[in-house]
Amino acid sequence: MDMDQGKLALLMPLLLLTPLLMPLSPLLPLLLRAL
Repeated sequence: MDMDQGKLALLMPLLLLTPLLMPLSPLLPLLLRAL
């Protein structure tokens, strides 16, 4: 379960930064696969 908590810890700031990442939105699925 530690890995799941680590992913959540990474995703929370990512969600907060989503408006800034909108230009990169096509890359988000690749980033999620990288996790």
